[in-house]
Amino acid sequence: MHISAIQLKFDTAFPPQHFFAHARDLIERASIAGAQLIVVPNTSVSIARADYIDFFSALARRLQIHLAPSTLIEHDGDARYNTAYLFGPDGKIVGTQRQTHRSPQEIAQGLARGTELNVFDIGLARVGFVIGTDVEYPEVARILTLQGANVLIHPASYATWSKEHFLLDLWRDVQSNQVFGVQACLAGKGQSAIYAPVEMTPDHRGFLAQASSGDEEIVSASLDFAALRKVIDDYPIFDFFNDEFYRQEFPQIYRRRGDPNSVRV
Repeated sequence: MHISAIQLKFDTAFPPQHFFAHARDLIERASIAGAQLIVVPNTSVSIARADYIDFFSALARRLQIHLAPSTLIEHDGDARYNTAYLFGPDGKIVGTQRQTHRSPQEIAQGLARGTELNVFDIGLARVGFVIGTDVEYPEVARILTLQGANVLIHPASYATWSKEHFLLDLWRDVQSNQVFGVQACLAGKGQSAIYAPVEMTPDHRGFLAQASSGDEEIVSASLDFAALRKVIDDYPIFDFFNDEFYRQEFPQIYRRRGDPNSVRV
């Protein structure tokens, strides 16, 4: 599967139509280059939900791709959530994921937290979202992986970052859970990358691809699921967990990996 992470230049002062047009151009370029799954960063853009769905649904259908566009601040009653959407090649919504952890600033801004973590099957890839602040909590990636995710998507935007910041975010989760990771950052607020277990990369750094700088660009790579399976078979880290202890201490939420109902949040 060929995937792309869009490192997008964005300003909250942009009107919605400007954002749509700019995102569309980059998504189209990635699709022409062969991307089957395209990820756009966390912009927390304030756009009418109906407009957002109509636009990205039509774009995914026209390009025949799986598309994880920018997260959306949406309202549910009096609550506001930062929500990720995944659209399929038929334009339908494959699934949605609300951000489950919040920074102090997000709490002060009135952002509510999601209470469920979901995995979406799109063929070879079983996708789970780690949204914004969720990446600071390794439990999110672990729960998604226990539910069968093999690709973690992180729509990101960092207030401050450095070239070593990857050690604290999705790269860490990829290594500790033996999965692929796709991190799409806003330009100037992170460095987009596509990660794999270190055993799968020639230099053993865990990068399949990485943005060359903090500027706007498209980062692409191919995911080899057969090679990932070999890494897991050679060293199945989940087999070394103390399952009996987990089931004893957390009987309502923990079962063996592979059980379709293995984890409930």
